[in-house]
Amino acid sequence: MNEKYLDALLDRYFDGTLDEAASEELEGELLARREARTRFWARAHLEEGLRSCCGEAWGGLAAFKPAKPAAAVVRSRRRRVLIGAAAAIAAFAAVVFRLAWDKEETTPILTAGDEPAWEAEESPSSGQAVMVATIERTAGAEWGNDGHFRGSMLVRAAPLRLKEGLAAFRFFGGARISLQGPAEFSPLSENAISMTRGFVQCEVPGVARGFELRLPHASVLSDGGVFDVRIDAGGSAELRAIQGRLLCRDDRSGKEIRLEEGEILKADERGLLRSTEHRRPLEELRELIGRNGGERLAEWRTASLLRARDPDLLVHLRMDDPDERTAGFLINASSHPATTSEAPVISADWVEGRWPGKGALAFRNYSDRVRVGVQGTYSRATYAAWVRIDDLPGHFNAIFFSEVGLRGEAHWQLSAAGEFRFGVRPAKPLPGGIFLRAFSEPVVEEGRRGAWKLLVTTYDSATRTVVHYVDGQEFSRAELLQSVDLQFGIATLGNCTLPPTGRWGHRSFGGVIDEFLLYSRVLSVEEIKALYEEGRRD
Repeated sequence: MNEKYLDALLDRYFDGTLDEAASEELEGELLARREARTRFWARAHLEEGLRSCCGEAWGGLAAFKPAKPAAAVVRSRRRRVLIGAAAAIAAFAAVVFRLAWDKEETTPILTAGDEPAWEAEESPSSGQAVMVATIERTAGAEWGNDGHFRGSMLVRAAPLRLKEGLAAFRFFGGARISLQGPAEFSPLSENAISMTRGFVQCEVPGVARGFELRLPHASVLSDGGVFDVRIDAGGSAELRAIQGRLLCRDDRSGKEIRLEEGEILKADERGLLRSTEHRRPLEELRELIGRNGGERLAEWRTASLLRARDPDLLVHLRMDDPDERTAGFLINASSHPATTSEAPVISADWVEGRWPGKGALAFRNYSDRVRVGVQGTYSRATYAAWVRIDDLPGHFNAIFFSEVGLRGEAHWQLSAAGEFRFGVRPAKPLPGGIFLRAFSEPVVEEGRRGAWKLLVTTYDSATRTVVHYVDGQEFSRAELLQSVDLQFGIATLGNCTLPPTGRWGHRSFGGVIDEFLLYSRVLSVEEIKALYEEGRRD
């Protein structure tokens, strides 16, 4: 397929006029050619940039306004149906994240003699704005140049100068970067920046392992954790490993030094020098049991801490630690070795949960989502979430999705009518490319939205059985046509963006999620009833 014809298909896709035959043709091209996928994501970035510059409300953080907004670009072409760049990047980033999960979790990503991928990711065709991060907040920020912003999005481009104040960015790879002016830095990709002056603190969750910071005389690769760097006007840098490990490489000699937690390293034109100073590591996160919230909240907190001991609990996002609100990630209360301990929050808003004093996340914009890594293959699983459904805006409305493209990819979602829509990618393709399906009658009726519900789905590959539960009671069951083991990879809670397959490439979620659990076994009827009794609001 030539590029001109591909562009024509993309025009129709973003116009919302792609018919079924053309949709299948485009999907085949994207699956077959990396160049086509790159062109698609670049186009998504550009479309979002144009929409942001025209002042339309779209994703991101509504509270942020750059000190000097980028000049508006008025588009004279016909109105287009756009997808959010933040959402597109988050889906595409799963390909990058996947590299960190090719090895066992117990094997460090950085080993002596490894040659890290120091080069920035391949860029799309020139002239197209590539979004790499959202701005979480600023305080007294004054920018020396503001052409890098598209609304609340940060564009990969030439050096950006923060003359004074503070600014915090959440990169689409998952890392959180906090700057103090005066500072000069360049966003290189979704998981890399370079910096020539100023102070920066980098918080790198597990799914962003491999985050790179380039200094004037060295490069730093993070294995996950927290570190900060101060660079003076002459380019000399002092690097502190606050939490986790770092790999530092001298640009001139190629010498590598591994920095352990609490150690300090100096990097200048003479090379790398490990300091004799030592910084105390971060104190461990405070105990999750709070003192406020009432009797029901206290009972739930006690029960959920006991639940964390279950060896089959893969993911437990409690959304109950006050530090999570400012940290930019959720704590996975499970200690299972196959899962990440932190789950980055992409632009979703904190709201009150089931009880006063209990947190929850509201999913209102296309970019709102949470990413969590789950390694391995599973023949059984149980999904559980306390949700408040406020709106079901799409034909399909995502709750929890596996990483796109995996064998055993699974979709846990609701239809526009409030029905369970559980699907699994088949081992043997079915006619029309459809997934194995387990649907139900409406779970949430139109007149009963806005109430808290416990939604649970169990999956057993051996029996090919899927059972849906609502508020502790069995709601429906189905038998699939094939037995398929599930994989989750870098999974998504909340809004999810899939490769274009017609009208339903983006799976919205309109509501609030208060708690999410994922097990590697089928919970019994008694266990599901207990889960509901522990978490019911009153």
